[in-house]
Amino acid sequence: MNNLTLIQFQYHSSFSPLGALYLAFGLEKENIHFGLKICPIDKYVNNLNKLYSFLTKSKDILAIGCWSDMLPYVVGALRKLKQNFPKKIIILGGIGPTEAAEEILNEFEFIDFIIKGCGVYLLPKLIKKIRNGCTILDDIDGLVYRYNNAVISNYYKGFYLNIPDFPAYHYINNIQRCSHFGIFTSYGCPYKCTFCITRSVSPKNCLQKS
Repeated sequence: MNNLTLIQFQYHSSFSPLGALYLAFGLEKENIHFGLKICPIDKYVNNLNKLYSFLTKSKDILAIGCWSDMLPYVVGALRKLKQNFPKKIIILGGIGPTEAAEEILNEFEFIDFIIKGCGVYLLPKLIKKIRNGCTILDDIDGLVYRYNNAVISNYYKGFYLNIPDFPAYHYINNIQRCSHFGIFTSYGCPYKCTFCITRSVSPKNCLQKS
């Protein structure tokens, strides 16, 4: 059953979209079928109509990962998307919505779920529950959702440090266009820059993989 679309914004077309590829690894490991769509930021930033049109090509469940700079555009496009496709289930993740997850769900009723931190292992768990019609969601760490008209925020202990060995590169269409292929060796950032959100969503100890 392929009713899930995974969307990732991409800043540089020559770089592999690591966030999406690690999520793809987690979904594939759990035998969850999905479609992956990469959204080049330079084509859609400052243009809500184009971004909305891009999002309309998604399936019934839409999982979007984004940074803070794209979050206002994503929210604006999702508002219109939900108005015209009210049955779509919208899941947000990534650094952008993590720090303000509760505020976002309180303010924008058209967003259904937000996963804080790393979704590699949490997104598959949520998708399985949605597909099975399960409403017991308190065992998904870092999930923010609604229950009985209240916003519920599950315990969040920060990014998981058990990083998969390799992202799922085989999901890249036209892989020849990529000249840079990276991997994550750690999550978060050890520095304390006051102007950057990354520190606030980093693990307390930014340890490398062993």
